[in-house]
Amino acid sequence: MKYLALLFLLSCAHSYHQAATDVSLNPGYKSGRTISAVGEQFVVLGFINNTDYVQEAYDDLAKQCEEGTVSPLTTRYYTSLSFLSWTNYIKLEGICVQ
Repeated sequence: MKYLALLFLLSCAHSYHQAATDVSLNPGYKSGRTISAVGEQFVVLGFINNTDYVQEAYDDLAKQCEEGTVSPLTTRYYTSLSFLSWTNYIKLEGICVQ
């Protein structure tokens, strides 16, 4: 029984919250290249260490497509849960069209 309780305390879970897609496709989107960026925020007992993780991911995505336009853009927000802590993730994906 002790081992079962220990296993429960050390387990983790993943939760997928939402996804958003920009459906206004650029006519030249087939000639672009796929780009992506991920931002993460680690939280322990409700204490947050990084509040700019979405902006950092957006800036990273923008640097990958400085000369063009990102279209379509897909955004995914999900969480990995651990014991007394969790990590929030945001993943931005798109096609860079020159």
